[in-house]
Amino acid sequence: MTASRWMLTAVCFCLLMVVLFSGGVAGVCFAGDGDRILAVVNGEQVTEADYRKFILKIDSSLHESQVSDQLLKRLIEETLILQEARKKKVVVTDREVEQSIREFIAKHKLAPGEFEETITTQGMSVSEYKKWLKENVILLAKILDAEVDSRISVNAKEIEEYYAQNRHLFIKEPERITVGGVVMLMSENPSPEEITGMKMKSLRIVSELRKGEPLGKMALLHSDDPSREKNGILGDFKKGDLVPSLEAALAVLKEGEVSDPVWVKEGVYILKLVKRKKPVFIPLSEVRSTIERTLLSERKEKKYNEWIRSLWERSAISIH
Repeated sequence: MTASRWMLTAVCFCLLMVVLFSGGVAGVCFAGDGDRILAVVNGEQVTEADYRKFILKIDSSLHESQVSDQLLKRLIEETLILQEARKKKVVVTDREVEQSIREFIAKHKLAPGEFEETITTQGMSVSEYKKWLKENVILLAKILDAEVDSRISVNAKEIEEYYAQNRHLFIKEPERITVGGVVMLMSENPSPEEITGMKMKSLRIVSELRKGEPLGKMALLHSDDPSREKNGILGDFKKGDLVPSLEAALAVLKEGEVSDPVWVKEGVYILKLVKRKKPVFIPLSEVRSTIERTLLSERKEKKYNEWIRSLWERSAISIH
């Protein structure tokens, strides 16, 4: 699980509150009716009741009858993180709890008293809820910020390097090429003589074009394609528009150059790259913040994985 995903789980307690306001889960959040031990983490028991609370918090739509190894692993990791926070004496103040609640109420435009009423209708007191919020959700967010988020950064040079190395991700308009050609079709079941004749004819046409004969003239004389009436211009294309054999032949051409004959099932193409329009890229100034978020996300994930691995390695964990 990435650090950014943990923060989404932890921040402000919004996911849990969505569950509360959705109804139909009265008494679940703090119920203690499932006491089967699933794991022991540094001497601390993780029970089935803990597991049910956890899956409600991360996704209220989950209704699994069996314990998921993946979700249990995530719960163990959260337990490890909370233990580390307590070990390092991370402090959450009452003021921080109240601020989180005020921000939540403002964001969701709750009427006066609606927050408190919702908490109490779920079978818990506001003070009990605040205590849980303080000792779990906000504590989780603070230790993650201290151990992960605050230890990573991205500078301007790194953003510029990423942009330069990944310009294909920021294409506004793809490269386009104007292609001309002579297209000669063969019969459905050509004879050896027809194939040989086509080979000779196509080589002569290539030679003439490379000597400077106008494409329009050669297309009008030899092409079996409607483009013969358009000076041999087949059209404007971007990468992927043409079949691979034609794209491969065009990829090595410079403007004005003519390809060797390209054989396809229907016959032969002799291609001329008339014009290559370079791609247009989104300016760095418009994607700087996007790149910064991408780099921060990648580094958060890497830093989080390193940190959580170290917690696993130095902990005593048993699965029951």
